[in-house]
Amino acid sequence: MQAGIRTFRDDEDIERGKNIKDEIEKAILHESKISIVVFPKNYASSTWCLNELVKILEHRKSCQHIVLPVIYDVDPTQVKKQTGSYAEAFAWHEESFKYEMDMVQRWRATLKEVADLGGMVLQDSNESPQVEYLISPMLCEGLNNSATIGPNLMLRKFAKTCKVNPLPLKDGKQSLSSDESSKNPNAILDEGIRRILKNCYPPNSLNLYAEFDGDNVVDDKDDECDVNNEVDDECLEPINKKDGSSTVGIATICGIGGIGKTTIAKVVYNQNIERFDDIVKGKTKKIYNADDGINKIKKAICCRRILLILDDVDDLGKITKIIGTRIPFHPGSKIIITSRHRYLLSRPFISQMFDLEASSSYGDLCKVFEVKELAFNESLHLFNWYAFGHNSIIVSFMEYASSIVKHCGGLPLALQVLGSSLSGKSTSVWKSTLEKLEAIPDSKIQKILQVSYDSLQDDHDKNIFLDIACLFFGKDRDYTTTILDGCNFYTTVGIENLICRSLLIVNENNKLVMHQMVRDRGREIIRQESLDLGKRSRLWHKEAFDVIREKIGSKTTKCLTLDLQGLLEDKTRRTIARNFKDFPKGLIWLRWQGFPLEYIPTNLDITRLVVLDMRNSSLKHVWMDTEFLPNLKILNLNHSHDLIKTPNFLGLPSFEKLMLKDCIKLIEVDQSIGELKTLTFLSLKDCTNLMKLPRTIGLVVSLEVLILSGCSRLDDVPRELHNMKSLRVLNLDETAIH
Repeated sequence: MQAGIRTFRDDEDIERGKNIKDEIEKAILHESKISIVVFPKNYASSTWCLNELVKILEHRKSCQHIVLPVIYDVDPTQVKKQTGSYAEAFAWHEESFKYEMDMVQRWRATLKEVADLGGMVLQDSNESPQVEYLISPMLCEGLNNSATIGPNLMLRKFAKTCKVNPLPLKDGKQSLSSDESSKNPNAILDEGIRRILKNCYPPNSLNLYAEFDGDNVVDDKDDECDVNNEVDDECLEPINKKDGSSTVGIATICGIGGIGKTTIAKVVYNQNIERFDDIVKGKTKKIYNADDGINKIKKAICCRRILLILDDVDDLGKITKIIGTRIPFHPGSKIIITSRHRYLLSRPFISQMFDLEASSSYGDLCKVFEVKELAFNESLHLFNWYAFGHNSIIVSFMEYASSIVKHCGGLPLALQVLGSSLSGKSTSVWKSTLEKLEAIPDSKIQKILQVSYDSLQDDHDKNIFLDIACLFFGKDRDYTTTILDGCNFYTTVGIENLICRSLLIVNENNKLVMHQMVRDRGREIIRQESLDLGKRSRLWHKEAFDVIREKIGSKTTKCLTLDLQGLLEDKTRRTIARNFKDFPKGLIWLRWQGFPLEYIPTNLDITRLVVLDMRNSSLKHVWMDTEFLPNLKILNLNHSHDLIKTPNFLGLPSFEKLMLKDCIKLIEVDQSIGELKTLTFLSLKDCTNLMKLPRTIGLVVSLEVLILSGCSRLDDVPRELHNMKSLRVLNLDETAIH
């Protein structure tokens, strides 16, 4: 500007709502006389920059457009011949665009062409004198070749080379260094953050900043960012402009520990703080007590438009203790809160925090964005930066790197911790680390995830979390609720609390899932209960088998799951299965797939069971006489190919679900089924030898689902089925009924 040159920068000169691609092409083709193209070390990693460079060179050939290359802190031969960091970038492009190699070759040719033009080579030092040295010849060349100059001359600074370093929130400026961006993972963090924000919830939002602004929302139909390529700067549109929004807005960035909430908040702060008012202005004031502090804060913010970041907030009471209630935020102020709690901001709290008029527009005032895990390729990219200092992988490390990245499950913290710890280590160390991770989670990562567990409000929710992490991961929500309700839990509200804390997800199939490292944290908590397996509260898989084999069970064990099928030889299984003297007592849920005996022995204590799961068993009869099981709700005997007859159902007052799918030798359903007053689900699917049902089945008035499909020898059903008023589903496919 001092030289009378008007510059164009895509991060400052494009108005919100404009199409960034069209605006840049307009600047290049119609409004610019000169393009200065800056080539730092990481220039070739940006497909956006490479495509713009192609456009500039095409424009140069068709008119008198001046192109001045500036090689910044990199050997010029790397630009021309694509060696060094440029070679690494193109190796990535050739892998990513292997079906579009014509485009990659066009980028290579364009770089060679622009390097041959001649320009300037600048070293990483004080930039100001070099910029002045750069401007003088450019201005002279412009005067000699352009009819107009001065206000109509636009300088296109093409490459935005600076990356944002994570800074303490109190800092108001970005740390800018093109050299550092080539040595550390800030470049991929920048892109990863953009992609994270692009994929934030709610799904209809274009990006955090546009949605958050309130008055200036970008039209996502025209300006949608392409997350499959370089994400343009529209995705980092400022959250507020001095002459823009007058709405006070709150954004909550939520997600599990280590997902990048604080990093995103820092980026937002660093890139937007200069657009807001400074309430400190370098001065520090003494605060004598909480009330004095609240009053000073209110006085400072009531007349200034501010950007306020509240990091890692899980207790709204802490906010009111700092800034009080009925806060007189100046119009246009923005508040960003990071939290592990998805539903942190409630309507009553907003009403308390703001005046009634503001709280009435609660839906528009508050936005919630849940940060999602990185995709595999993005995870691998970030991991490589920390492990190798660049994006490419040494071939001998490829297998281990891929396995470790998969283990991290897209969690940025885990990628950083493990990548840094393995940097410079041999392949044998990598292999050993991977083996250790499968047995013992990394302590640094687990420490962060422990915070989410500790934030649960009581032991009730903590126990539900541990049960799901150890025993019910991937299980149906309703199935799990039935079991845990039988353990005197309030499971429905407990699951909701875990979801709110980003510790649990219920997927589209109604299955309970959680991030792998969150699950590992739960299981590690159980392992740390005791070195003695028999004194741990929950046992699963091999550990459960070891307790039974070594006869070290105790009253401490609350839950145990066994799957012996294929794990043990038949002889060993029979030996273990007959001796239940030391088997844990008072179990609520027993899952023993492949149970090897013909009936459940009397010395196996099942009196408190809520769910008995013995799929693929060798049972011929479930129990020999009548069993009184007051709590039993679910009995799963699917694929028990030797089962001949169902058990006697007397003594099952709470029974709800009976699953007998693929019991191919089953020939009789016991008459006592009519005594089940709470049965809602019965599956006899593919019981190919079943020829009839007892008439007493019509007495089961609570039955809602009856599945008889695949019972190929069943040629009739009792007329009493007409009495079953609750029956919603009756499946008779592939039966002999005509």
